Amino acid sequence: MRSLNVEELLIPIASIRQGIFDYTFTIVHSDLQVGIRGAHLFEARVEAHVTQMGQDYLVHLMAENEGEFICDRCGESFVQKIRGEVRTLFVHENVDTGWEKADVRMFPANAQFLNVFQDAIDALLLAVPTKILCSENCAGLCPKCGKNLNEGPCSCSDESIDPRWDALKNLKLD
Repeated sequence: MRSLNVEELLIPIASIRQGIFDYTFTIVHSDLQVGIRGAHLFEARVEAHVTQMGQDYLVHLMAENEGEFICDRCGESFVQKIRGEVRTLFVHENVDTGWEKADVRMFPANAQFLNVFQDAIDALLLAVPTKILCSENCAGLCPKCGKNLNEGPCSCSDESIDPRWDALKNLKLD
């Protein structure tokens, strides 16, 4: 495994010979401006497995990071590890691969590097859940008083029922 400098996560094409080569990168938190609402990501570890296939390169990239997030239910901050992966096919310009365009990157014939920085960011973004929760059992906040229900019950009454539903109290189910 080779460890490379994080200058945009560049993999030198000249160092890739026929076969599979592994590269390891570290992205410092100042480079991780990914735009996740309420998130502060720490240093990320990125592993890239590059397979040369003729003149094309298949990059299987795995990114791991610990970040501080804000819970969508209770608003508390918490630290969580995220891990994501993507596969990208790098092909010379003007080549039809049959792959989805989102999974293919074109590069000029005279290119000296494969830049996988955006792929690392994509892997991290795809690993973040759509609903960010501090735990699966997060009780959230009381809708009346705003107390964090993870810290215990509040003193609000559950009795307030919309009067339009009062008729259902007399309904008998057999």
